[in-house]
Amino acid sequence: MIETPAAHAMSNRAGTDDADFVAAADALIAAGRTAEAIKLLEEGLPRCPDLRGHIALGPALLTEGRFVDGWAQCEFRWFAEPYASARPHYGKPQWDGQDLTGKTILLCPDQGFGDVFQMIRYAPMLKALGATVLLLPIRELGAFIDCLPGIDDVIEVGAPLPDFDFWIPLMSLPRAFGTTAQTIPAVVPYLFPPEQQARRWSSRIPHDGKLNVGIAWTGSAGQAVNARRSIQLAQLLPVLRVEGARFHSLQKGPGAEAAEGDLKGADLVNLGPELSDFGDTAAAIAEMDLVISICTSVAHLAGAMGKPVWLLLSDPCDYRWLKDREDSPWYPTMRLFRQRRPGDWTGVVASVAGALAVMAGGQRPPAHPITPAILERSPEPRPPAGSSDAAATAGLAIAAETRMGLMQFVPDDGIQGRSIRRYGEHLQTVMDYLLRFIRTGMTVVEVGAGYGAHSIQLSAALGAGGHLHLMERDPIRFMMLSHNCAANGARDAAVYCQGLGDRMGSHSGAARTQPAVRPLRGDERAATSLDSLSLPRLDWLKINAGVDAAAVLNGGSDALWQLRPNILALQWDAESAEATLRRLKEFGYRCWRRNVACFDSRNFNRRTDDIFNGRTAVELLAFPEETEVALNQHAGVES
Repeated sequence: MIETPAAHAMSNRAGTDDADFVAAADALIAAGRTAEAIKLLEEGLPRCPDLRGHIALGPALLTEGRFVDGWAQCEFRWFAEPYASARPHYGKPQWDGQDLTGKTILLCPDQGFGDVFQMIRYAPMLKALGATVLLLPIRELGAFIDCLPGIDDVIEVGAPLPDFDFWIPLMSLPRAFGTTAQTIPAVVPYLFPPEQQARRWSSRIPHDGKLNVGIAWTGSAGQAVNARRSIQLAQLLPVLRVEGARFHSLQKGPGAEAAEGDLKGADLVNLGPELSDFGDTAAAIAEMDLVISICTSVAHLAGAMGKPVWLLLSDPCDYRWLKDREDSPWYPTMRLFRQRRPGDWTGVVASVAGALAVMAGGQRPPAHPITPAILERSPEPRPPAGSSDAAATAGLAIAAETRMGLMQFVPDDGIQGRSIRRYGEHLQTVMDYLLRFIRTGMTVVEVGAGYGAHSIQLSAALGAGGHLHLMERDPIRFMMLSHNCAANGARDAAVYCQGLGDRMGSHSGAARTQPAVRPLRGDERAATSLDSLSLPRLDWLKINAGVDAAAVLNGGSDALWQLRPNILALQWDAESAEATLRRLKEFGYRCWRRNVACFDSRNFNRRTDDIFNGRTAVELLAFPEETEVALNQHAGVES
């Protein structure tokens, strides 16, 4: 069994100084200084693509209103728990703006109920693009799941998945639609209670001149920030004592019992025991004049129903409420009441009580100064072209689902980065052919592995008994390669921050100015050449485009003559290919050559445009001349 340095690299910090910028950014975010944290992260992450930094960057960008860049960075959530273990593996493309005419798309809830209520607004937009929209089940929604808009069918719990063309997590829909603060589809209401439950609750709530106010003061106990965002019901007594208002507890779960305590004469009705599911909650909300809630699912539900909502926010609060605003572009009828100091609810409660007293006195102000632009905003059914394609900062990595699985890469990093971003793969035609020759238990060396577009597939084909050595001399790509291998189960690969040159350790290309990165090696020995690996067996040597193939061959003369591996070499130009071809023949190899298009119409993401304008790479396939090889299906010609 080969040691798994790729797994170790998940926590690799490229030098102590560079690790500090992530910790410093976390501290700034905790202090509410998100703009400073963003500056620090956008300067540091292109040099040291630490996963923790990317995970922190997404919400920070969204907090500052930089939606397009923020949504892209939020895809890094899938690298960390609890999302990593729950990540779907459908083997189909994640939707990112492709044509949906006549296609079927599967929506996957990936976070809490509030997130479902917030993001389900995009389902009608998918239908407007011509899609049949399926939704994975959410047990706790009960009958209310049938009230979600734009859904053609809900998969039954435990039922096999029907055929579909694309899938997408609900929380990834804003990224795919290129949503900005100005283009949020914010027409409300878009959620309504089930008719039968609505009829029952219409007679349950008295309408006698008093304001009916629904309240919720705590969220799910399992939520990491629940203690910070929640308030004790007793702290709301100044609100509960406002004359002319009757309060209705919409609270369920832990904390709901506080509604049965002694609240010193407050007019509070505990509806919690009667709320069997969110259909009941929605029907009760429909009878309210106002909902007062902390940041929890009740607030999202009321906002989606177009009810006046007063939201009590902790400091710091969730990214979706932005900074220093009293309104929300997500919910036009929502008003925000923010803590001025972390943990201090006193000022918030006083402001709410004062505003409620005005409202109960017959002077009902709007939930916030709603502008006609917000009220008239309607969904734009088609995502802006290319809106999710670009990273804000040169060299800044993004994360995306690809043919290989979840990958971290730099989208503006040459042909490889652009291809992975647009097509979800890179030179897949080459890989498909090579996989015909790969068998379980083989030993393979890949030089210039890049982000792992081929490495992850090689690892799966070799199986647990195989040996895969991945060489990537660029420290930045090396770190991302390590992350990608670990995230996609390529744990038996030895990942080296090293190129393979000649016996003197020469390498092609100029190295970037990078922080020191300790090379992670399967055997902890320097590997400056193929021979220095001292492999007892080598079945395939794969040399990728951009690598000095002649230098690799020169540094592996012992391995090439003694182990006689098969070789696949890729080159970007004919001159380099000819030089490599001559060297291979000097080592006693028969070679086949073909041109491979960078664009493949059968690409994983089902894109139809060729962003490379017909560009090709030269593929050289070489076998020891003493080996009998049948290459009837190879489109190349023997050279």
